[in-house]
Amino acid sequence: MTNQVGRPTSDSLLGRVGRWGVTHVPEGWEFAHGFGIRKMEAAAPTANIRLSEDTLPAGKILAPYLVAQKTLIGRMFADPRIAGPSVIAFPGADEAALLFLKHGELEGALPIIQAQTYVRRERWIGIVTFTAMAERFSGLKAHYQAFAAGLTVCDT
Repeated sequence: MTNQVGRPTSDSLLGRVGRWGVTHVPEGWEFAHGFGIRKMEAAAPTANIRLSEDTLPAGKILAPYLVAQKTLIGRMFADPRIAGPSVIAFPGADEAALLFLKHGELEGALPIIQAQTYVRRERWIGIVTFTAMAERFSGLKAHYQAFAAGLTVCDT
């Protein structure tokens, strides 16, 4: 069910994580309450999409927040490779950006790729983080895109 402006209503949501409203879960993925969705294979998670939130600490634009995020990423991982941020469109957002991160190789683990979508509405920041092993990322990317396209930001 949608309202007059074509946005999903609370009755049509499959779930919520904070202000994020989930309207689509790709086949083979499962909703994880309070987290987002995950793809399970052989009883083990192979990829996940986490929904989180933050508050813009100061100012009225997303760019300084993204600079701080890149600094934090640089401290968390040994030699992370970061692409972006790139400005993107997201329905109902004041601004949005996409950042890609590859890490894990120097930590002695399998390489991981993350696509991080940042959405700002006033001082609220919503973050969608798609995490998958590098070898699986391309094959699961369409699932992430479909899931993200089905997200809505709820007012309360």
